[in-house]
Order: sequence, then C-alpha cells, then structure tokens
Amino acid sequence: MFAPVFNRSTALVPLAARRPQLLIVSDSAARLAGLQAALGAVGVEMTCAGSLAELDRACSPGHALAAVDVRPARLTRVLRALRTLPGCGEIPILVLASERLNAPYLAGVLPQYRAMACGPSELIALARRRCAVVAAPRQTRRLL
Repeated sequence: MFAPVFNRSTALVPLAARRPQLLIVSDSAARLAGLQAALGAVGVEMTCAGSLAELDRACSPGHALAAVDVRPARLTRVLRALRTLPGCGEIPILVLASERLNAPYLAGVLPQYRAMACGPSELIALARRRCAVVAAPRQTRRLL
C-alpha cells in the first residue's frame, strides 16, 4: 500500500515567506507517517511519494532535501529517478539506514547517486540543518 502524493500549495505565498520543501519517499505507509511526524517539527513543507509514479509527479524544483526510506529492491530505482527527474537532480539525498538496508549494500549503491546513509536521529538533525540554511536570508557582503 502506498501513501498518496500530497504537497501543500505555496503558489500564492511570497517567496520570502515560504518554508523549505522536503521530499519524502517511502514504500511503507507506517514508516512514512513516522517520518512525517518526526520531520514536521522541523518546520518544512513536505511532499510525499510512495511509488515511482508518485515520485515522478512529486518532483519539482525547489526541494531542499530528499529523505528516502525504501526496501533494498527499490532503492536503486528510487535514487536513479531522483537524480534524473527535473528539479531533483542536485538536491541532497538522505537514505534512512535500517535493518532492511545493510552497510555493504549501501556502500555499493549510495556513492554513485551522491546519497548519504544515516540513522533516524541523524536524518532529523541533518534535515534541520539543511532547512535552516535554505530558510536563512542570504546576506550580501561588500567587496570593499
């Protein structure tokens, strides 16, 4: 069972007031709900996808980060899709390392897609840090 794609509309919100956008990809509705609850406190707009078809519709320019929690059989396809879909090719990708994904498997897959494995608490900390950087107003420095 896959969770539906959803995205809170930000079309009418001024750019300065928008919150960072986070893309969550999971093939488990229960784990997706857990990620949503944990990352909701970070203060981001979330777009969720539970399949490759949903991922194709969910990818758009503006995502600050992608969090991925899928079975090993789907990981390579999800990472490949993230790197080839418009709007998601250069965003940081965090893969939730769990009992389903062992270290040797991750070491063979993640480098080729520029993705990083992390535990649940590390994922939340990294998402907070990335979103704080994206949300911070850019400061210009005078050259002279």
